[in-house]
Amino acid sequence: MKNVSYYRHLHSESLKKLVAITKITAVSLLTVLPSTMQAESSYSQSAVISVKAERMLLTDLFSQIEKQSEFLFFYVDKDVANIKVNVKANSNQIDEVLTQALAGTGLTYTINDRNINIMRKTYARQQQTKQIKGKVLDSNGDPIIGANVVEKGTTNGSITDIEGLFNISVAPGATLILKDSSISV
Repeated sequence: MKNVSYYRHLHSESLKKLVAITKITAVSLLTVLPSTMQAESSYSQSAVISVKAERMLLTDLFSQIEKQSEFLFFYVDKDVANIKVNVKANSNQIDEVLTQALAGTGLTYTINDRNINIMRKTYARQQQTKQIKGKVLDSNGDPIIGANVVEKGTTNGSITDIEGLFNISVAPGATLILKDSSISV
């Protein structure tokens, strides 16, 4: 009587199904997420603001913009305290209004979806990051799916897609580490 191991066959088939499901999920996410993110980022390009302010407190200007749009402002109170601005905008995009309002104040802004962060320019320069794109391949040149690419000493990371590609924002001079229990480097 021949000894047959069904476990090895079952394990191999289960692994193939798991990889197929992972690929389908990754492709679905990569198809849906960019269109969702594009819709969010296009709001800042489509929203228009009309405001006329002469010697208006910057915080009051932010309130007016919030009332006219879906934007929310985030700032440190002491950074914007008692700053008065002059702004004249008639159906202008938010970028134009903020550039005009913050000129000569030592402040800058970033827009992330519908959130506007106001900060001192010196702080903004410290927060600069580099965008790193890459591809993780095994020794045969095949892409590695689901490998973790992490900025050393942080929890900042990215996961490779079905083509082994990753995209991560890191501090200048950062070191990237490849972490995956199934990869031997």
